[in-house]
Amino acid sequence: MIQRLMGVFFGVLAVMHASSLMYVSSFSNNEVLQYSGFTGAAVNDPFATYGSGGLKDPTGLAFGPDGNLYVASWWNNTILKFNGSTGAYISTLVSGSSLLADPTGLVFGPDGNLYVASQSNGDVLEYNPTTGAYIQQFATGLSNPYGLAFDSAGNLYVANYFAGNVLEYYGPNASPGHVPGTLEATFASGLSYPYDLAFDRSGNLWVSSFGTNSSNSEVVEYSSSGTLSRIIGVTTPTGLAIGPDGNVYVASATGNDVLEYSDSDGSLIKTFVGSGSAGLSNPSFLIVDTTPEPGTFFLAGTLLAVFALRFRARRRSGRPYSGNGCPLVSGANGKAARPTRNTRHMVTPA
Repeated sequence: MIQRLMGVFFGVLAVMHASSLMYVSSFSNNEVLQYSGFTGAAVNDPFATYGSGGLKDPTGLAFGPDGNLYVASWWNNTILKFNGSTGAYISTLVSGSSLLADPTGLVFGPDGNLYVASQSNGDVLEYNPTTGAYIQQFATGLSNPYGLAFDSAGNLYVANYFAGNVLEYYGPNASPGHVPGTLEATFASGLSYPYDLAFDRSGNLWVSSFGTNSSNSEVVEYSSSGTLSRIIGVTTPTGLAIGPDGNVYVASATGNDVLEYSDSDGSLIKTFVGSGSAGLSNPSFLIVDTTPEPGTFFLAGTLLAVFALRFRARRRSGRPYSGNGCPLVSGANGKAARPTRNTRHMVTPA
């Protein structure tokens, strides 16, 4: 019975994945494009339009705790907020200033604040996510920072583009004795123009390395300890994200497409978003949103409650059950056999 309960619950979770969406910043035509996270087909084309709120040369993308989409507008040094469902412009969260110069990567931290890579100034800046008020220079002295990512421990990783490395900084909730924003380690080096970062479900870090030619244009996987695990040759990779299926999705600047790679062996599965689909031109960053549709958890909870009540009624009837939910026949000496616990149903949801 427990297996049946878990099967129903994870079946409902699978439905959530079918409704996931991919967002790609199309740098050259000044739009944010939306695609089905299940098929790669264009949806709501375009999602955020050229000039909306002053949008021009979009780069970094991040969904905020409020469910809205935040976009770095590289040309005019602003961070714009768009309705996460419709793509309608809401407001300018951060206006251009001497501190924010050519914003690239965006990420919301474990403290809820917004962190922005200021490419030309070599900083990572921290802002209030509600008011847009500047808080501080969280990390400084970088060489054209691009992608940003927080690990499960709350530390910040930065793709240090011109320096060819990935740096790790103590996060905003650093343990006593460590100062937030101070350099903890050079996590990876020897890269050719690292562009974007993403952690997979196992805690491995994936890095897109834009490169200068086919020999160093690649996507690289590192273990959580910084050990090089895998290198995948990709032409001019830019933004990358881990999908709800665990696979790795990579945008190609010159291919004007998004490629899907297997997380298990690094093989190319398919071209997920076709070249130039919906006008995709020079894609920079991409994200995958897996926010469940309204009512998904209500449906899952209802189904679980129904099966739980049935299970309870069965137990009260005195009919013992085996691990697979079937009534048991008598065991030794005519007594009911003792139910056994099957622990193999405890799987991790995708």
